[in-house]
Amino acid sequence: MTKILIVEDDLNICNFVKTILSTHCYQVITAHNSKNGEMMFHSHRPDLLILDLGLPDGDGMDFLRKVRKEFSTPIIVLSARMD
Repeated sequence: MTKILIVEDDLNICNFVKTILSTHCYQVITAHNSKNGEMMFHSHRPDLLILDLGLPDGDGMDFLRKVRKEFSTPIIVLSARMD
């Protein structure tokens, strides 16, 4: 089963995406801030990361850079950031 990590602080968005993916037989793990996202990423090694850039405890771009230094895991950015 494909494992997907969603790092998103907006609970409505996170739950919506999780529900859609779960009904299509994906294993979904969630985190609501950068710190927990990094911990979940390293402990679960997901096949795909869905990442919000505007996290409450850090910049999602920093999280993305950390992942990219070691892993080639596909990343989808799901964010309302304008720049």
